[in-house]
Amino acid sequence: MARFRLIRLVPLGALCAFGAVACAKAAQPSASPAPAQTEPPRLLTRASAPDIAVPESNAGGRATVRIRIQVMVDALGRADVRTLKLSGVVGTQDRIAIERWLESVTFRPAMRNGEPVSGLWDMTLAARVVRR
Repeated sequence: MARFRLIRLVPLGALCAFGAVACAKAAQPSASPAPAQTEPPRLLTRASAPDIAVPESNAGGRATVRIRIQVMVDALGRADVRTLKLSGVVGTQDRIAIERWLESVTFRPAMRNGEPVSGLWDMTLAARVVRR
């Protein structure tokens, strides 16, 4: 008989614990909705990338080198070259060529909740190594 009573009490205790957890969760303030995802800017102009020529002395024996371009694009789809960051083997002339190219192309701005916003455009391009 004691065994039968013990079996009946365990499910009842589990039910009480479940009810207490459910009540505690209902009393907590609801979590705020997840922040809206921002879709990054996209290049719209199909212009060819700038001609970048990396000296052989800077390439470390490679035929091509990678250059990472990061720039803020405003809500109107224009690159702000003042925010331009370049990573990789890039000379002053290459930077000027990239700035001119960015000023000549158009972007689809970043989008958040269907509205255009400024956002970071990030691209990596391969530059050929020239022998001098």
